[in-house]
Amino acid sequence: MSNSQQILCKILFKGDHLIFTPEQVDQFFGRVSHVYVATDLDHKRMNICAVAQVWFTKVHKGAAQMMLKQKNLEGAKSLNIKPFLIDLEIDSKATDDLEISFSDKTGLIQIDF
Repeated sequence: MSNSQQILCKILFKGDHLIFTPEQVDQFFGRVSHVYVATDLDHKRMNICAVAQVWFTKVHKGAAQMMLKQKNLEGAKSLNIKPFLIDLEIDSKATDDLEISFSDKTGLIQIDF
């Protein structure tokens, strides 16, 4: 039996950026600075995965590769998701904490808007 787990946590959604804490960066991405992003319009969901997870582009054919940007010296990083917000019809002027789901087995982050 696998020891994989689904982790639920909060992430800051500010303007058109997702802000990952230093702890989240370490847990979700490690030293990888590029991610794949795909949207599921039917469920208003965004799927994010480190580029090291090659399975992602096989499942999500239209995935875009994006770069995580350094937010501060402590190690927080941000991801500009403006193009995806337009597709999902989400107001990018909002500031909120969003609940995310992370699978440590697959490296998949899911965000429902």
